[in-house]
Amino acid sequence: MIRLRPGPPATTTDLRRAQQLSGLLRGELDRVRGAALAWRNGLGGLLVALLGFGLVRGRTDVTTLRPGWAAAVGLLLLGAVVVGAVGAMALLRAAHGRLTVTPV
Repeated sequence: MIRLRPGPPATTTDLRRAQQLSGLLRGELDRVRGAALAWRNGLGGLLVALLGFGLVRGRTDVTTLRPGWAAAVGLLLLGAVVVGAVGAMALLRAAHGRLTVTPV
């Protein structure tokens, strides 16, 4: 048979931690909404920038290049897109914080 007995009385540290956790849980919805709004605005700005840069046209005729050079240019463009995407996500994370879960 299992008998339950009261544990030791709560210390000041335990009470402060409980108050802190209660405050975090009370304000959780507002914090999540604020973070979602910031990320939405940041990703929207990136989409607008992507469309804006897509409309600016430079030399679009690469068919005059030799096949080897055309492949090199294609790889460089792909690398620029990947590096730009990683940089944009790092910028958003730095500006709005990392998306994390608060342990309860």
